[in-house]
Amino acid sequence: MKKQEIFEDIIKIMHEDSASCKDTQGADPAPYIEQISEDMDDNDFVRLVSSYLAGFGLTGHLSFRKKGMFGIHFKVRRYGDTLYVVDVYGEDESMHVGDKIIKIDGMSVEEFYNANAEFFYNQPEERQTPHWKNVLKYAKLLTCLDKEGNEYTYEIDISDYKDAEDDRKYYYKQINNEVSYIYLADFDNEPAIVDMYNQNKEKMDNSRYLIIDVRGNSGGSDSAFFPLIRYCLPEGVACKDVKLKNNKFSEGGMEINFSKRNCAIRKQSIEEYASQDIPEESKAMLNNMIEELDRNCGKGFITVSEDDGGDSIDLPYTGDTKVERVFVITDEDCGSSGDNCVLVLGAFPKVTVVGRPTMGIMDYSNVAFENYGDFRLMYPTSRLTYIDKGIHMMAEGVPVDEYIPWTPEHLVSDVDVEYILNNLI
Repeated sequence: MKKQEIFEDIIKIMHEDSASCKDTQGADPAPYIEQISEDMDDNDFVRLVSSYLAGFGLTGHLSFRKKGMFGIHFKVRRYGDTLYVVDVYGEDESMHVGDKIIKIDGMSVEEFYNANAEFFYNQPEERQTPHWKNVLKYAKLLTCLDKEGNEYTYEIDISDYKDAEDDRKYYYKQINNEVSYIYLADFDNEPAIVDMYNQNKEKMDNSRYLIIDVRGNSGGSDSAFFPLIRYCLPEGVACKDVKLKNNKFSEGGMEINFSKRNCAIRKQSIEEYASQDIPEESKAMLNNMIEELDRNCGKGFITVSEDDGGDSIDLPYTGDTKVERVFVITDEDCGSSGDNCVLVLGAFPKVTVVGRPTMGIMDYSNVAFENYGDFRLMYPTSRLTYIDKGIHMMAEGVPVDEYIPWTPEHLVSDVDVEYILNNLI
């Protein structure tokens, strides 16, 4: 497809298929159409489309990119007028954790932020982390300081970058005789996650305390964290019998836009996921979703669940461990199913959420992917009805019980874990 045709189809999707069409029509597409030419650079085209999509005010579940190109191989957090490198992925050895970015294309961090404000969705400094990795790929030259204070430059060329793989996705460690710790970078690979649970089940079951770390969790399938619910329940008590903490984001229901396009795309992706080696209860849930798509195909928006902020969750889990307290660590880079994990687990009285509020991108979810040759659009097909009450998770994220602001001290020690060990246990 030609670039003009791709953009016109994206306009159609955003006005007919995206769940956000019920709430916003976005920016006027005409000025963007005028800038499109078939010989324009692919990266410039991606940026143009991304700028148009930013006008819809969504984050996380709405994006456009060129396949095979994802972005930079490092992660930063803003602290004042400095970007700190907090992680480096893959084989990129040009940067190191703890390095500082002080200028971007000759501009200060604040100046660059102001020049690209539409991509940050008016988020305050602490909540900008997920957006910097998307915006920095449009820069060319970074002025940096290493940990010794030596200045160097870093040239960004996203044509050199493929999807970065982090090999530290899921792991368990025993901090001491009483405390177990698990880290979950996402919920994408349910078989691998369940295998990690099973391999460490005995040690986790017999711990007094369990720390579940979902900082930076990029989401996936909710069913991947459901087995953790048994640790959040008193021994011998069923999930449906536990009175949950109140949370405004649990009130209301979900609407799905069952357009023909959405049903076709979603059905294919769910069938592919269900073909994996996943627990039978997960497969049953996915089969129900497929039946729902078939039943409602072409009917537009339909409310598929309603919740008055009920006191319990009816899932087939019973407390059967010795765990007395559960701590969930989260931050502003934890989104999608990561948001939902914090929301669900944090509702149990036995659970304390520590860190910083989540990314907060569950207002619109259940994404579909439309492919255009070398390009791909991701957009949401569902919306939560608390939006109709003026509630928006994106503005603040899922809240925490124990707030710990991020500072550069986090680069030299795990401040959040240490806080739990020293103050909550």
